[in-house]
Amino acid sequence: MKSSEQPVEKRFEVFLFTYRTTPHATTGCSPAELLMGRSLRSRLDLIRPDQKDSVDASQYRQRQQFNKNVKVRTFQVGDEVWFRSHAKMKEKWIFIGTSYDNLDQ
Repeated sequence: MKSSEQPVEKRFEVFLFTYRTTPHATTGCSPAELLMGRSLRSRLDLIRPDQKDSVDASQYRQRQQFNKNVKVRTFQVGDEVWFRSHAKMKEKWIFIGTSYDNLDQ
């Protein structure tokens, strides 16, 4: 700490930040990570690749794969409307009417 030309307060802040972000040999986690449940951002984090881009790309691929198997449904005025009832002791499918009948409501 003496070799630095910065003020004592700044040197002490840098020392504490380095201490708090360095993983401990026994626990494998830094003191800040144990306290807050996440790691603090340091200058080294700026040179690591951003994980957001890889997550976005992975989610995009998952959406594309899912959308291949999705059946697109289209409805017209006058189509019959049914809904699935999961209540016990009732019919599974209940007829509501046609979509044209429900336009007034």
